[in-house]
Amino acid sequence: MLIFVAGMGLAWIYLLGGEMAGATGLLPYVVIVVPPMMLCSGMFIIIRSHGASSKAHFIVLLVALALATPLALQPWTPRSVFISKLDSIRPGMSEAEARQIMAGYLGGEKGESSGLYIPEALEGKGISHAIYYRWNETDGRYNADVGHVYLRDDRVVGTDFSPD
Repeated sequence: MLIFVAGMGLAWIYLLGGEMAGATGLLPYVVIVVPPMMLCSGMFIIIRSHGASSKAHFIVLLVALALATPLALQPWTPRSVFISKLDSIRPGMSEAEARQIMAGYLGGEKGESSGLYIPEALEGKGISHAIYYRWNETDGRYNADVGHVYLRDDRVVGTDFSPD
């Protein structure tokens, strides 16, 4: 029973952490996270009630971790999806390829780099232009999150994310 309570507690900590990170609501988390957590907890209870060995507990724990790992690696929030798309843009890509990846986000304006903030890691790489993207303009907590795609000769030199 203690394992079940601990599993549910961890699920709710995970859910609340997702909400704090900018998720739009708890329903997707409740549907996706809580049932697997309850299933894993239930397996522990069943094994323990039949007096199984600690080896069986270990095997169930490994299976539970294997099932939970893909859930933990998902980009749950719109902000995380935005950042992962921005991070998927690689140096050497064309401007058109970068725009295709970031299609659907706000902005997309191309501006000259004069007077532009350029991250230290990209200084001295001959950046001539940058394209700016935002994922949110309605929530005051995140409306200043900006993704930059830095260009030289219409080729990507690098990217940067500036949080709100």
